[in-house]
Amino acid sequence: MIIGLLALLLLAIFGYYFLSSDSDVATDVVIPVNYSPVGTDVLEMVEKLKEVKIESSVFQSSVFTSLKDFSVSLLSEIQGRDNPFDAI
Repeated sequence: MIIGLLALLLLAIFGYYFLSSDSDVATDVVIPVNYSPVGTDVLEMVEKLKEVKIESSVFQSSVFTSLKDFSVSLLSEIQGRDNPFDAI
C-alpha cells in the first residue's frame, strides 16, 4: 500500500514538473551566425580541383621520360588459416 502511494506521488510530481515547464525554451533552436554546414569545405575543394588543367606535353618531355622506376616487387607470402581465431 505504501509503495503504491509513493509511486503515485512520484508520478504526480514528475507529471506536474513536465506539464508545467515552459515549453518555449525546449523548442527554440538557436543557429549561430557563423554557421556553415558540414562538408562545405570539401565541396569548395572539389570545385577548385575541377578548374585544374594538366598539360599533356609534360608527359612527353625528355625530363619526364628520363625518370627511372625504382619500385620494388613484393614476394608473395604464405597465406595463413581461413579463420585465425578458430581453435587449433
